[in-house]
Amino acid sequence: ELDGLTHVRGVHVLNQEPDFSGEKGFINLDVLTRHLKRELGGYQFLICGPPVMIIKLESALRKAGVSDERIQHELFAT
Repeated sequence: ELDGLTHVRGVHVLNQEPDFSGEKGFINLDVLTRHLKRELGGYQFLICGPPVMIIKLESALRKAGVSDERIQHELFAT
């Protein structure tokens, strides 16, 4: 459904799909800066994924100058 929205550009990031040609692994600052057009501080981040990824990504976003008000997360267990 998200892929059908005209005002949203989705980037699929898969962890363990050897034949996938897109982004692989955890979402990190490198992935974000490759796909986002503006400075990171201009975005709202809604993060969902493995707890270790969320913790690392939130820390990296804060170090990059993104305010706490622009970062939310939802943890899920594997």
